[in-house]
Amino acid sequence: LAECPARGSQARAGPEARSAGARVRNRLCSVELNGKQWAAAERMARDFLRIHPEDRREGEMRFSLALAMARGGKVQEAEKALTELIEDHGGARVDRVWYELAWTRRKLGKEEPALAAFRKVAETSKDPALRGESRLHLAESLLASGKTGQAEKELARVEGAYRSRALYRLGFSQFEHKQYRKALSSFAALEKVRERDRYTAASPFLQAECHYELGELEAAAGLYRSYLAAKLPDGKSDGLQEHAGRAHYHLGHCELEQGQYVRSAELLRTWIGGTGGKASKVDQAQAWLWLGRAEKGRSRAEASEKAFQRATRLSEGVIAAEAWYRIGELRRDQSKLEGAIEAFLRLSILFDESTWVSKALLEAGLCFEGLKKPAKAQKLYRELLDRYPGTESAKAAKPRLETKRKL
Repeated sequence: LAECPARGSQARAGPEARSAGARVRNRLCSVELNGKQWAAAERMARDFLRIHPEDRREGEMRFSLALAMARGGKVQEAEKALTELIEDHGGARVDRVWYELAWTRRKLGKEEPALAAFRKVAETSKDPALRGESRLHLAESLLASGKTGQAEKELARVEGAYRSRALYRLGFSQFEHKQYRKALSSFAALEKVRERDRYTAASPFLQAECHYELGELEAAAGLYRSYLAAKLPDGKSDGLQEHAGRAHYHLGHCELEQGQYVRSAELLRTWIGGTGGKASKVDQAQAWLWLGRAEKGRSRAEASEKAFQRATRLSEGVIAAEAWYRIGELRRDQSKLEGAIEAFLRLSILFDESTWVSKALLEAGLCFEGLKKPAKAQKLYRELLDRYPGTESAKAAKPRLETKRKL
């Protein structure tokens, strides 16, 4: 009986007992890490390494210790531990060690060393998710530093869960550089990504924007409609239509150019009543100008002129110039020739936009002819030929001026 306690102690200290203790500590450490109990996980990892220094899981537990320190705010200690682990070959999953080291260095503000670690993951990992995320971080850094060509190559190689974000960034970079065909291809590939997220949901809109910039308004309109009509199975909006305002704005223009005046007016009024109030004055002025044209197409002269007037108050450039021309045109078509002349001449005095001013001078001259005031008409034709001699309007005015001289 006296020998029993000693034999019990020997049994507890034997290989089987130590192995069982190591398994338990390993599992408990994993539980604490999964529960984000960083301090407890760190204590468990330190206990493991102190009590079981020769265990085959020693490399794994060193990684768990570094992870717990990194997530628990001991970033400098974590960087040292991860670096030492890599120097000791990092265990079976050295790519995970490089990945955590990258994030730890980034937390310390060491961006270049962090990117070097991400590159190591991208080049060595067999895990598509880790490889893809690392390439994405490299690409985004290259974009930020203006190395667009290198960034686009990295983005094109991203796979796994980050592919949609990479294709979005790739297409957006191409779009910003006016490479609309390339961007269209990237956004079309984005739509085919199986996992749906905020990036894939935006794909129809982004493709529509490419077609819009290319002047392919019919194709753009169809994609804008698809984007705005997207629904979840329960009938609710997909909640990811962050570009809905811009879609209404550009679709309103597309419908206008295709002669769908009612739909255009509805879309533009929706935009003006919502997003429009937060938009730039230029965008607001453009929307009112388009709305004026849509209302004119609907034979709503009063509503049309009000819209054009709003455009003139929001712009001091080419949009306002066009709006004044269209006001004059609208009045001329209603046989309000005095009012038309007032709009055309205001345009010619306030602006120097050759396209619209030259047309306004010609139209004002024609209105004076309609009022039986040929002398005033001739004065405007001469001004037109002096100011804008090479324009189509000047070519139209020249024979009218020469005919008068012959008489």
